[in-house]
Formats: sequence, C-alpha cells, structure tokens
Amino acid sequence: MFKERNRQIVRDYKSGLTLRQVGEKWSLSYERVRQILHLRGVRPRTVSEASNLSWALGRRNTAKGRVNEAARARQREAAALRESGLSYSQVAEKLGVTRNTVAGLLFRHSSHEHRP
Repeated sequence: MFKERNRQIVRDYKSGLTLRQVGEKWSLSYERVRQILHLRGVRPRTVSEASNLSWALGRRNTAKGRVNEAARARQREAAALRESGLSYSQVAEKLGVTRNTVAGLLFRHSSHEHRP
C-alpha cells in the first residue's frame, strides 16, 4: 500500500518539489518525507542545488500553488469517498494512506470549505 505512494514521493522530489511541497501534496510532515527519502536512498538537496533547480525549472513562485491545488484535490477526493459512505479506514485504504492522514485531509477540507 505504501510502496507505491513512497515511489511517487521519490518521483515528486526528484521532479523538483521541495520536501515541504511533497509533504503538503501527500499530507505528510516535512520530517516524514525526509525519512521516506532517506529509507529509499535519496540524498536531500543542498540549499544551492535546490535554488539552482528551482530557477532551472522556472518554479520560483509557481510550484507552491500547484502543490496546494494537488493537496486540495486530494482533500476533495477523501471527502467524496467519505460522503459516499466509506469509513475512515476504507478511505485510507483506497488512498493508500493512514487513517490519521484521512482525518487530517478531511479536517483541512472542511476548513477550506468554510472560508469566506
């Protein structure tokens, strides 16, 4: 279940996203993303490498918006599955995350929905 998610996390990081951005996308902490990358043998970028990559990819001010939209889409997906009658555990299984992650996704989804 987590193997595919972790492979995608590595792909996202290697595509140029920061640890924090990957964490936002997958509803994981910065530290958990760092641990996953470490376990998969991925060395974190230096500040210089990160800065150069960001400029090279033209993502200086745009990556955060794309990641936030991906995170919101994941929140909406979790909410739709929950509204269809699935339990938190069933939603977690479908999304390949933990039950606690589902709770966080649904909490953030509800707080975004109620903003003016």
